[in-house]
Amino acid sequence: MNCFKKVLGMVFLSTLFTGFLSCVSNRQANEETEGKGSISGILLAAIRIDLPLSPSSRKIIINARIENTSNEEQEVIVSFYQSRNATISKRDRRLGAPETVILPARQPERQKPMDITSFYTVPTGDTQYSYGYCVKTSSGDSACAKGNVTLNGIRLARTPLDATCPDTIYSSDATQIDSTTSISYTLTFNKRWSKQTHPTNYPSGRNPHFTTLVGASHNDSVVFWQRGGFASAGVEGVAEFGSTRTFLSEIATKEDKDEAIAASASKIIISQNHPLFTMISMLAPSPDWFVGIGGFDMRVDRSEDTFYDEVVIPLRLYDAGTQAGDVFKLSGNGTDTGVNVDMSLRERITRLSTGEEDTDFGNNNNLEGTPCLGTFTVKKQ
Repeated sequence: MNCFKKVLGMVFLSTLFTGFLSCVSNRQANEETEGKGSISGILLAAIRIDLPLSPSSRKIIINARIENTSNEEQEVIVSFYQSRNATISKRDRRLGAPETVILPARQPERQKPMDITSFYTVPTGDTQYSYGYCVKTSSGDSACAKGNVTLNGIRLARTPLDATCPDTIYSSDATQIDSTTSISYTLTFNKRWSKQTHPTNYPSGRNPHFTTLVGASHNDSVVFWQRGGFASAGVEGVAEFGSTRTFLSEIATKEDKDEAIAASASKIIISQNHPLFTMISMLAPSPDWFVGIGGFDMRVDRSEDTFYDEVVIPLRLYDAGTQAGDVFKLSGNGTDTGVNVDMSLRERITRLSTGEEDTDFGNNNNLEGTPCLGTFTVKKQ
């Protein structure tokens, strides 16, 4: 019996509810779910996904179930999305064209939810995404439903590129210091971004590069940036323009309180009072994309006085959430394309993923366990 048949016995609640079920290798699994929004007269009953039963298959089936709870016929537009965040937004990738359906008027004795199905071929490494759908009525009301689980049950074929981003590597050697001493580390940025490694729309002729590294060592009370947080003005300046001035001012403010010490592009000073470090560099040309480390802890098991002699950290690409562009920023003649505009409502810093037709980043090349854009090697001098 296939997954679709096995979930027909789902019970739908009379209030807004979204379900997300994952079927793998003839197994049915109930997963944590999340509902967002509502429409008068429309019930977002469930979202279900059927995964491939064969490890070699890349086809998944996404099924939205909606119900008309009003006494009038309703026309709705249904769109399926590949989602990166806790909710569905315009920055998520829509899977195919929207579908317009007519929901018959409610007939209490015979009313059944309507199923709308989308078929999707999962790219290599796509298992970190989750999926959802949005419904929009002809009157302009809209609501979205999303499963906040990922497709980790899928075992997809790996490409050579998938295995090239290492885990963080910690040296077995360590150094002990007291409260009056510090350790000087060299920082080496091993870049890995080229037409060969990421060929899809690589911006040749537009001076593709990483901008000057900027950062600091600091203590636990300081957060210059972190995944899931909002970008400061300094982070925005680096991510959008490669400008370090405002970010350096933010560091200087923390230096005045003895909470941070500015680092150079090649040297970091670590001490008991400043055991963490943060670095950031823009990937250019881009709307607001950057690589970096946010508050990396050099302490061995968070001990007070013992620090690693060397650490190699993979660098993945982040979206600062300050501009709306999903493609590289400049056209071939160096002029702004106009598609990368400031967002009226900022979003949180996330791992970057764009459409597959735009860059290689759309294949999740910057999510856990998959390719990165280089490494930082932090080594005791």
